[in-house]
Amino acid sequence: MRIERIVITGDVFRTYGDDPNQLSNVRWLRGELARVLYELTGLWPDVRYRRNAADEGRTIIAEWYRLLARTPSIEAWAATFGETAPPRPLIDELRPDYDRALVIGFELSPLMRSALDSIGAPWVDIGVSPIRFLDDLALSFEFSWPAVPVHAGLVSRHHLQEAVARLRARHRDDPAAADLGGACVFLAQTQNDRTLIKDGGFFRDEEAIERVAQALDGRTLVLKAHPLAPSNPILAALQQRFGARTTEASIYTILAAATGVQFLTISSSAAIEARHFGHTAEMFHPAGHVDPAPITSLWAHRTAAFWRSALGKVLRVKQDVELEERTTPDRLRCILGSWGMPRPRAEGAVAGRPAAIDLETAVA
Repeated sequence: MRIERIVITGDVFRTYGDDPNQLSNVRWLRGELARVLYELTGLWPDVRYRRNAADEGRTIIAEWYRLLARTPSIEAWAATFGETAPPRPLIDELRPDYDRALVIGFELSPLMRSALDSIGAPWVDIGVSPIRFLDDLALSFEFSWPAVPVHAGLVSRHHLQEAVARLRARHRDDPAAADLGGACVFLAQTQNDRTLIKDGGFFRDEEAIERVAQALDGRTLVLKAHPLAPSNPILAALQQRFGARTTEASIYTILAAATGVQFLTISSSAAIEARHFGHTAEMFHPAGHVDPAPITSLWAHRTAAFWRSALGKVLRVKQDVELEERTTPDRLRCILGSWGMPRPRAEGAVAGRPAAIDLETAVA
């Protein structure tokens, strides 16, 4: 298929009713990538999300869910999330947005990927990496074609080792996690995260509680709440069943300073981070992070070299463009505060430059 345009989109089916849940992320993603893609291809990326309807696609999404025999809701999103054989009428409905396009999406569902494959549109799926303790938030990339970009701005073992050493040094004498030694720490999440989807629904609290019971083995249970969901019902249930207590220590204080801790979670990305600090972490639903995401960028995605090596097989790109926007630490962390929960420090802020980020409040 000849590519005539670049389209930025997301999981258009993700909704709590009929709301355009991912539209703000799609608009951010275009701002993140538009310049480098335009300079390299001559095509200005266009947001296409539920046909860019005036009502933000509320009427359209109701029709699309009807074709899936559902009514728009968070439960319907979970039920159809993993669909890999979407009905032909739905593919035909999506075609006007994505036909003859290179599609760059934010957190595309298997349903979205399958529809794009049926349309014949090559796609790039982008998400926020679960490793969030680096110099900045990193973005993970998966391509629908074989792509092996090489760039210094991709996350390497060296980046990880440096960041772990930096956090260990910072928290070496931090007493906040001193009383956690030997405990099981349960890492809680928001209730409707995509990584919690299992068998067409969200991972059941009852199953998680039983998995905790099996894993405790006589240890004390300590709960680490997610800052966006401090009242998640599973926390109260775990407190009642096991007499668990909570900790206010930041996740990175715990990872860097606690010893002998066993981490438990349904699918929190903090469990992935914990392993880089040498901790044992049991994830009850590891399929929530099944994609290996071998391509992870700190700043490579802001350069022409990265995209030239990635897009050469599907799109004609300019060979003489040398755009290289190496970015400053914490740039994305300041923009995407809901990933990592940063708190800018007032001191040290300079006009025109983001304030330093306090990782004390960061929670994956």
